[in-house]
Amino acid sequence: MEHTAKKIRSKILKTGGKVLAGKDKNMNAMMDVSLLRVVNLLTVFKHAIGSPVKSNPHILLIAEKMSHAPGIKSGKDYHFHTKRLLQGSRVKVTFTKDIYTQKIGGRNFDVLTFNFIAAGQTIKTRQYATILKGYALIFSISLTDDKGLSELMSVLNTVKM
Repeated sequence: MEHTAKKIRSKILKTGGKVLAGKDKNMNAMMDVSLLRVVNLLTVFKHAIGSPVKSNPHILLIAEKMSHAPGIKSGKDYHFHTKRLLQGSRVKVTFTKDIYTQKIGGRNFDVLTFNFIAAGQTIKTRQYATILKGYALIFSISLTDDKGLSELMSVLNTVKM
C-alpha cells in the first residue's frame, strides 16, 4: 500500500511540473532538477483519486531543500521565485491577492494565492510557505469551490508544530 502511495505522490509532482513546463525543454530540465530537492511528506485528497466527483479538494505538504538558494530566507522569498516560475509557464495563472502571512500550528507562513484553469474548471490554489532548518516547508491546497476551502482550512487549523 505505501509503495503505491509513494508512486501516486511522485506522479502528482511530476505531472504538475510537466503541465507547467509544456514542451519548453529548459523549463522541463528545471523541473526535473527541482524534483531532486523536493520531498513529498503528505498528500491527502477528500475522495480517492479517480472518484467520479466534480470536485476533489486536496492538501500537499512538501519540503524543498534550500541549500542551492541561500538568499531564500522566508516564505515570501520562496514565493517570489514560485511566482516567476508560474508566470513563465505555459499555464495562464491569475494571482488573486498580494502575498500575506497566516499562522499554521503557531508558525508564520507566507501565503501565495492563484487560480488556473484545468479540464475546464478553475482551480484555486493557496501555497503556504515558511523556511525551517534549511528547507522550505510548503502546504499547498487546491480546490474548485468555497466549500472545499472551508474543509481544507479546518484540516490546516489542526496542524501542530
